[in-house]
Amino acid sequence: MVLWPLILAWRPFPVSAQDPALWRTTNAAGEEAYDRGLYAEAERLLKAAVQEAEKFGPHDLRLATSLNNLALTYHGQRRASEAEPLAVRALDIRKKALGAQQHADGASLKNEGLVHSIRRHFAQAEPIYLQALAIEERALGRDHPVVAGTLHALGEAFFFQEKYAEAESVVRRALAIREAALGTEHFAVAQCLNNLALVHMAKEDYAAAEPLLKRSLAVREKVLPADSPPLAIALHNSARLYLSQRKYAEAEPLARRALEIRQKTPPPDNLDLAIVIHTLAIIYNRQERYAEAEHLNRQALAIYEKLLGEHHRYVAASLSNLASVYHGMGRYAEAEPLYRRSLAIRERARGPDHPEVAITLDHLALLLDERGRLAEGEQLARRALAIRERAFPAGHANIADSLNTLAKLYDSQGKHTKAEALGLRALRILEAARGARETILADTLFILSSVYYHLRRFGEGERYARRAVEIWERVSGPESTHVAEGLKNLALIYNWQGRNRQAMQVLRRVLAIEEKNLGPEHPFVGTTLNNLAEIYHDLGALDEAERLYRKALAIDEKARGGESAAVATSLNNLGRVLHAQGRYAEAEPFHQRALAIREKILGPDHPDVGQSLNNLARLYEAQGRYAEAEPLYQRSLAVRVKALGPDHLDVAWTLANYASLLRKTAREEEAEAMEARARAIRIQHGRKEMRRWF
Repeated sequence: MVLWPLILAWRPFPVSAQDPALWRTTNAAGEEAYDRGLYAEAERLLKAAVQEAEKFGPHDLRLATSLNNLALTYHGQRRASEAEPLAVRALDIRKKALGAQQHADGASLKNEGLVHSIRRHFAQAEPIYLQALAIEERALGRDHPVVAGTLHALGEAFFFQEKYAEAESVVRRALAIREAALGTEHFAVAQCLNNLALVHMAKEDYAAAEPLLKRSLAVREKVLPADSPPLAIALHNSARLYLSQRKYAEAEPLARRALEIRQKTPPPDNLDLAIVIHTLAIIYNRQERYAEAEHLNRQALAIYEKLLGEHHRYVAASLSNLASVYHGMGRYAEAEPLYRRSLAIRERARGPDHPEVAITLDHLALLLDERGRLAEGEQLARRALAIRERAFPAGHANIADSLNTLAKLYDSQGKHTKAEALGLRALRILEAARGARETILADTLFILSSVYYHLRRFGEGERYARRAVEIWERVSGPESTHVAEGLKNLALIYNWQGRNRQAMQVLRRVLAIEEKNLGPEHPFVGTTLNNLAEIYHDLGALDEAERLYRKALAIDEKARGGESAAVATSLNNLGRVLHAQGRYAEAEPFHQRALAIREKILGPDHPDVGQSLNNLARLYEAQGRYAEAEPLYQRSLAVRVKALGPDHLDVAWTLANYASLLRKTAREEEAEAMEARARAIRIQHGRKEMRRWF
């Protein structure tokens, strides 16, 4: 939500040599105040000019001029409901006064274009402004200030149709004309600089946008009062620029200054106030200041719904941002209906194939991933990717963003080879793209580190995890939750490599970050406790491992419900530690429940199902229940070979465990064959022994 503060140097052709002096001077003073960005003063003067013009009769062109100028003043302040009737009345006067000649009159055409712009019918406004521009260029020359105003109006029409190349061209022309006519420190020049920066921001060329916004802000601070609404526009747009670059420390004070100005600007609860509140809420959300973000999001949402109705796209954006806050807080049940409502509004307002729809689809898909509804999430992620592939060129970063979402869903489903292919495709796009967003690159690296962890290709996994952490530390700071997530993957890899102490040190840092940022009951904390318990388990500290596993299970059940993938992981791990303690009867229901959940939500061929089958078989074997254990080993082996390939380390573990049962049942030749297969896989992966049995 950027603000395009349009300024039109509205100078209609003279209509009478005998204009009364009071109207003429009042109207001119109002135009001058408008051109200087003094909207309150312009509004006061132009209202007085309208009053004077009314005395000339209801069909006088001087009345049309003042009505239109007042409409422009309201339009510049986003007060569409007040601007529209004035612009329409002015246009009606011109039609009656000029008849067919109105189509050859630049002022009348711009009046008509303004009506369409106020109504946000920019496709209709565009050809009208082009016609007005041609007339003015013939009459006044290409470099006249009036031409600059029309170019700026045309730039607005192009911008909101997402015709950014055309918008840039006409705004650059307007800027050159105004700098030549007015100097470099005029408010109208600052407007051009601002709007040119918005075009660059829309194209994600932030390096080009930043110096333009800095110049625009510097001029406004010099020529405008400290509480001027146009100054708030520049502050807000600068905050949006830094927000887009994840420079939150720079964005926050600018947004706060803009908010202070907007809170003083009548009427209360106006649209511009809501937009600034919305931006500050996003900044807080990205900084993981969730309580502040929730409060501000609710404020913005209430204003949007009051002013725009429940089905406006700004309402959709606010709902999505509030859902994102709840998603970040682990309040998944509250987040989902907000995402779904946002999706419905965006589909209705923007069409089912608009890129904004893809954003909500991706967010909802990731939420469903957290809730264990992987098939549903995959369907949404596929749709988001298809939308973005149609909407953007092949090497665009937004396509990589959707590839990441789908890759994460595949990784969660155990389709690691498919996830790898998508992650590598995203990586190629981002490394080739000019000015690609680093946060999307970090997401890609993080996903690839997870994929390679699951594929047991630890060297590649470590390399990608380290790169992701380096980016997030630079962009978000060393204490951000993103950094913690990258470190968590790194710790998993260390632990599987037998680097237990190093893994524990990393996880303690992760736990401190997550408990500080998210609170002790957040589901991310549950995952970290699970991983930390794993290390204690491997080190033989079984009582401490059990305590942490139980704490993780309680967090997961509360946050995610009783049948999620995270709950199944905690149940599986509790079963393992109870088994290791010889508490077989207690371990069995944990393994059985983990298996049932995984089969239900992940499907019978997921690698995690193979893990549960292996661990339950191992438990039965330890109790001498060989007849019950063997079919579980057989099924585990089949699942793991199918899902992971015949040379995966997890296959080797099941082979080794099954071989143990075969020896206990006096089938030595079969056992030796399985042990040989397991040994060959271990050697292929550079491992001399099987440190784990699950």
